[in-house]
Amino acid sequence: MDIPFLCPMCNSASETIIHTLRDCLTIQSFQNSLNPPIQRSLFYGANLVNWLKLNCQSFKSSTGSSIEWSILFPFAL
Repeated sequence: MDIPFLCPMCNSASETIIHTLRDCLTIQSFQNSLNPPIQRSLFYGANLVNWLKLNCQSFKSSTGSSIEWSILFPFAL
């Protein structure tokens, strides 16, 4: 059976969990539109487990929203 392993959104990288949730350029465009209140280097640089913890435990609100990031982030995923 021939199963494609490329991301169907960008067709340029393997469809891993971290790619699907964060690293795909299409997904990054959506996430950037939410204005994460976390430093870009941390947001895009942490491993999967640390990235999830960092975002799910943030009490800051995204720019232009009164909703805490720890609530908005899981819904965005």
